[in-house]
Amino acid sequence: GANLVLVRHLAPTDFGRFAMLLAATGLVLSLGSLRVGVQVIRERSGGRALEADDRDRLIGALACETALLGAAVFGWMAFSGQLDGLGAVLVLSVLFRHLQTNLKAFHERTMAYRNLTLLETASQLAGHGVAVALVLAGVGAPALYLRELVLTAVALFGLGAIRIRGKQTP
Repeated sequence: GANLVLVRHLAPTDFGRFAMLLAATGLVLSLGSLRVGVQVIRERSGGRALEADDRDRLIGALACETALLGAAVFGWMAFSGQLDGLGAVLVLSVLFRHLQTNLKAFHERTMAYRNLTLLETASQLAGHGVAVALVLAGVGAPALYLRELVLTAVALFGLGAIRIRGKQTP
């Protein structure tokens, strides 16, 4: 539903640049990813939380991967003349979503999927709701980029809240 409103109120060129940056960033992440989330799930620990050393090693690998792939995308953007504020917001949002998606694997090992499902639903509703509100308010193309930022921020903060709440319960 939200995309129908966006399509009606935004020009095709607005979607074109957004889609090109999103696709290029996604391609770099797909080709360069070490698939840390898969490694987290495959680590043998009998369904328990990972040991601190293993967890830290995997999070370190994920952080390095995200930083290196982000540098590659930003380098390409600078070289091709696509580097601007909105493009940077989009790429950072996609990079942090990549990070969040892989960090979610730590929770998938030991927790019920209900919390993760609620988190995904909340982030989608927040992002698309903000985009529709911004477009209807006349903001224009930046609504697409800000949608990705809101989706990512809600997902990251929600994942942090799940982690904090999980530590507080016995």
